[in-house]
Amino acid sequence: MGRPKSNTKSKPTQSCAETAQSRRINHARKTITRKDNEINNDDDISDENDESFLRNLSKDQQNPLRGRQEQERDLQQNPLRGHQEQERDLQQNPLCGRQEQERDLQQNPLRGHQEQERDLQQNPLRGRQEQERDLQQNPLCGRQEQERDLQQNPLRGRQDEIENRERVKRRRNERGKDDDDDDNYSVPPQFESMTNQLQICNWLVKNPAILQLATQMLNMKDTSQLAPAVHASSASSASSEHVNHEKYRLIDEEIKCLFLRSRFPPYHLFEKLVRKVFPELEAYSSTARSIVDRCRRSFSDYRYQLRVSIEELVREFQSKSERRGTTVSEVEINDFISRDVVIKRIFNRYFTAVDVSEIPEITMNKLIEFSKECFNIAWEGRDETNTRVFYDQIKTLDKNTEVLEIPSRSGRNFASSLKF
Repeated sequence: MGRPKSNTKSKPTQSCAETAQSRRINHARKTITRKDNEINNDDDISDENDESFLRNLSKDQQNPLRGRQEQERDLQQNPLRGHQEQERDLQQNPLCGRQEQERDLQQNPLRGHQEQERDLQQNPLRGRQEQERDLQQNPLCGRQEQERDLQQNPLRGRQDEIENRERVKRRRNERGKDDDDDDNYSVPPQFESMTNQLQICNWLVKNPAILQLATQMLNMKDTSQLAPAVHASSASSASSEHVNHEKYRLIDEEIKCLFLRSRFPPYHLFEKLVRKVFPELEAYSSTARSIVDRCRRSFSDYRYQLRVSIEELVREFQSKSERRGTTVSEVEINDFISRDVVIKRIFNRYFTAVDVSEIPEITMNKLIEFSKECFNIAWEGRDETNTRVFYDQIKTLDKNTEVLEIPSRSGRNFASSLKF
């Protein structure tokens, strides 16, 4: 009988399986150990962060102003840093600045007022610029803030007014001056509620008349030593203005008298008349030329008024006589153009400069004759639309009146002495 066969191959197979299982167990243990190490490291980091937070918290509790001091130190090193950060925060969140201001005011109600005063000291125009920018972004911003403040505290405006008055009274009491000094240095009621010079300047800009008056008073105070000379100069200038006014009135009177002699006088007669009234002026000075031009413009107006007056009489005569023909009898014209019509309706403007009591009878008759001829010209050309025809025809009548004497009301008679 042979020996039975042993199972030699089963042992190596069992050993390999145990080795693989132990390898997996070791890998799992290493993984668990690594995870535990990572957790322990995170715990250490969190513990360190907690310790740092508690340490900072204890420092903040010991010094509550630490954050404020750090901000002030940063602003001293870089004055624009805070403003740049605010602008960046506002761009990211437009409501950020408003929320922070409300939170800061709840923690410290006086903080905003202190910051505003410090900002105004550094930049007096900053508050004004911010208000204008806010109004441009939201025109109702200021109105909404006022309404919200009144809703929260209806008596706030009244309280502010009372506080301002009490502050003014304290300032007066602190000065400790007598009644005379109080009268000299009393604060006007418009300035009682103002706390800085910028507000006073803005008020003066809105009231330029008061600012101008204050400037004049300051100039008068600076030049008080020259007051007698100033008064003398003012008196002389007033006298000079009065003399010039009288001369201009005289020139107006004389050119009306000249118009009764001639409706189209030559240019050199205006120059002669100006030299008679203003002997101190040079003949070719700018002032003398301007007066001559003024006289010529007055003559243009006088000719126009003469034509209008004659045309009104023609229409009136036509309506009364109901005549439609082209010829008018001399009797009808004589009856219609009387002495009163000439003085009161045709030459009424110019007779105000004439001394009627001294006017010669021959002069009056010549003016009546001239008026009748003008009426006849206007009657014949009543359908003519070109006014130049009327002026050309009456220009030929000047030769009959150039030699007349026209006494002026002032008695100077400059126009009557002129030679054509």
